[in-house]
Amino acid sequence: MRLATIISILVILASSASAHANGCHFLDLYAFIKDYRIGDVYCSKGKLMGKATNDLYVQQIGGEGPSCDVTFIQNSAAPFGNNWVEVSKIHIQQNLCALKAGNIHVSHLSGKVPTYTTKEGSFSHSRSGNITITGFK
Repeated sequence: MRLATIISILVILASSASAHANGCHFLDLYAFIKDYRIGDVYCSKGKLMGKATNDLYVQQIGGEGPSCDVTFIQNSAAPFGNNWVEVSKIHIQQNLCALKAGNIHVSHLSGKVPTYTTKEGSFSHSRSGNITITGFK
């Protein structure tokens, strides 16, 4: 592989990794709640860019902001077993970020009702929007 090709790949990887931290075209979801995890994620608009046990981030694609269904799971056999079941499902959506940050919407679809906070991103400060799930009712 030529050196120029390797350098180009490294530049692309570095810019895509830093895009998550900087940019109102991303929406981050955090859910650090004991015994709960993020389960399946389905995005009808935008793209799932990363998902871990307790957080995820999605990106707007084209002229529309991200729009995704997110499930939360809980281990019903804890602390000795391993039986993860869906306990809540929500819909998250962020309006298009273009010259200003998009509004954030959270809708409860099924199961336990989450409590959450939102923080709108910033176009001028290149900051992503975020949703923090603080618990379930």
